[in-house]
Amino acid sequence: MPLNEEYQGIHTQINKKPKERNSMEFPEFHLNRILLKEITLKDSKAYFNIMKLDAVTQFYGMESLKTEEEAAALIQSLAELYEANRAIRFGIFLKETNEFIGTAGLNNLQLKNKRAEIGYELHPDYWRKGYTSEAVKAILQYAFSDLDLYRIGAVTFPENNASQSLLIRLGFQQEGLLRGYLYQHNRSNDALIFSLLQPEWKKIIKWNQDKWSCKNHAIRSLFSSNTLISKQHKAE
Repeated sequence: MPLNEEYQGIHTQINKKPKERNSMEFPEFHLNRILLKEITLKDSKAYFNIMKLDAVTQFYGMESLKTEEEAAALIQSLAELYEANRAIRFGIFLKETNEFIGTAGLNNLQLKNKRAEIGYELHPDYWRKGYTSEAVKAILQYAFSDLDLYRIGAVTFPENNASQSLLIRLGFQQEGLLRGYLYQHNRSNDALIFSLLQPEWKKIIKWNQDKWSCKNHAIRSLFSSNTLISKQHKAE
């Protein structure tokens, strides 16, 4: 899934040495097979090993990373956007091994306007195993319930059939085509725009409560933590 414009300048920012930050306030979700938690500089190498792959960045809206320092700078950028209440990006970790396998989260977060965009990527070794779906379902529930967002958008390349299939399975509707919207590979590319609204998500949860993981105790207990981001965000 493409990153928003705020991440785009990462290749020109690596001269700024990233700093560690206190992650005590960052939400951490324990799901069936994965953990969603903050990405830190300790994850730079693993993150680089994902983001250097052309298979991952093919439909990402930015070029593949060339160095581990770029990954560290991107992690710093994500932390700064979180502190500014403009985004939240979770690392996806396998619950049994704590292996870092990808990220997912909310881009272009606008609390005042009650909207954001969903984004995600996963190492190819873990594609088609349901990990992205598990992560995105939890993030959508978090966004609509605790952050009280009304709209979640999603932007994909027209060729990214796998991402579009995931969005449609989760209830997103395609709204239209954005011409020349994403610049990558030295050209402007069209993009498809999808969206999901809070009332639609609530209906989906109600209809599927017997088969979706949102019925599982791990999901029901997501919002019992006293470190949820919704209790820290300030109105924009």
